[in-house]
Amino acid sequence: MNKFRETLSIVFVSVITITAQNTDSLFNNFWSAYSFSEQERIVSEEKPLILKCGTNHIYYLKNNFDKLNINQQNKIASILQRPSTQKSLVSPSGYFRIHYDTTGIHQVGYSLTELAIAIDSVYSFEIDFLGYPPPPPDGIQGGDDKYDIYIQDIGSIYGWTDFASTSNSTSFMVIDNNFDIHYTKGIDGAKVTLAHEFHHAIQVGSYKYRSEDSYYYELLSTSMEEFVFDTINDYYDYISGYYNNPQAPFYATFGGGYDLAIWNIFLQNKYGYDIIKRGLENVVNHSALNAIALSISEYGGSFKEDLAEFGIWNYFTGSRAKEGKYFKEARFYPKVKPLMNMNFRPTSETVTVNSNPSSNNYLLFVDFSRGLPDSLVAIITNCDYQSKARTEFSYTLYSFNASGSSQINDLFYSSILSNNRQIFLESVIFNNELAAEGRTERLEIDYAYPQPFNYNKHSYVFIPAAADQSGKSSLNIYTIGMDLVFSGEKNIFATDKIVVRWDGKTANGERLPTGVYVYVTKSGDTVKKGKLVIYNE
Repeated sequence: MNKFRETLSIVFVSVITITAQNTDSLFNNFWSAYSFSEQERIVSEEKPLILKCGTNHIYYLKNNFDKLNINQQNKIASILQRPSTQKSLVSPSGYFRIHYDTTGIHQVGYSLTELAIAIDSVYSFEIDFLGYPPPPPDGIQGGDDKYDIYIQDIGSIYGWTDFASTSNSTSFMVIDNNFDIHYTKGIDGAKVTLAHEFHHAIQVGSYKYRSEDSYYYELLSTSMEEFVFDTINDYYDYISGYYNNPQAPFYATFGGGYDLAIWNIFLQNKYGYDIIKRGLENVVNHSALNAIALSISEYGGSFKEDLAEFGIWNYFTGSRAKEGKYFKEARFYPKVKPLMNMNFRPTSETVTVNSNPSSNNYLLFVDFSRGLPDSLVAIITNCDYQSKARTEFSYTLYSFNASGSSQINDLFYSSILSNNRQIFLESVIFNNELAAEGRTERLEIDYAYPQPFNYNKHSYVFIPAAADQSGKSSLNIYTIGMDLVFSGEKNIFATDKIVVRWDGKTANGERLPTGVYVYVTKSGDTVKKGKLVIYNE
């Protein structure tokens, strides 16, 4: 996580400085990443500050070159031009020319053959399959009218797209020569960068680029990495920016837009790929957030309702992921961090939040009145996308049917008070189930699930336990020959079933061989026994 915080800091600073027109800070931000070397990391024993994409930095520095001092201008001038390289090759499709060096600091550290095949795959997916128009040809720049990709040592930056104007523009791409100090290294780092930067080329080639909407172009390009190269998952390194701060406004999250690739993944799951393309078409004449809302309405949806549903999807991640529902890769995502965490004291609890527009606010209440703790998460969605003003609301949770309240389940009621009540929606998770779908009683069961437990598909297996005031249960796992392979104390998990959860590993973190195992739990004086099947493929 330390690495992520350093990654996050450089992205977030860049968003602030561009808005503030602070050229010194922006230059220093870019230069510290560009000039960072692996040798510097070894000597300093510090992790690099990773800059995911330098596109907006390059655009800003080119357009504000006269505001830089002489020393800064001398450093950056050559970077703002097309690089000169020793050799070039044409991709198998004939559309791309890849410029590279075979010796010196810019020498390529991965397979050029794989790279050429990868960029053709990017073109096939983004142009042929998704239907985006190709970037316009640049005449004879780079030697001919093929799209130019330059491979350079650019420190801890993944890459950038350099373009001439903000619409209908030619462009070229620069990517790192080895990806040795990045989250995703080598050829895989190069592949996702190609998918990312080529979509920037599409954005400026046929649509509209606005620096103030840079978060939108970054979430769009980052989502393309996942769509084109599903198995690489470089975007995992950035999504904690959103999950740690979901209460931030959509247009100013803590990850500069890279953390919001999950939004496009959500849209694609719900509507298909075309809605994402339609959003880019709408951004020509509308701000990014208005363009997103407009495209959703054109597909029969509502931004207000979708943002609230997005909040639900983002709750069911990590160990809370549900097989076959919500995000396909949810078990690899971090858990969302609540804005507030409090114990519920009957008969009511009230909190007041000065909420950001276009945000999800997670309020966690824990109630011990029934012995085992009940958890209730109220997701209050501020659906305002037409304003940048904060709006205050008061949320009250009741254990009785108070006047003006709405029923959550047979245990709780709630109310939201605000001067602008219509912009808010409420979703409630009770004991890790949607309140609208779940039950309030906890059931004792006599089976473990999922069965079989597969390390490649599941994060945890849930094992029967009995209710106990301590909230704890011992867990022992044996082979079929009754050899002990795991022993420990577990929290009784907050769900509609009384269970403990286990990751299928020994106390040393080792996976077990495929086979049948015996579980034994003891909660107070109650013992439960059974069998479970583990697959270690």
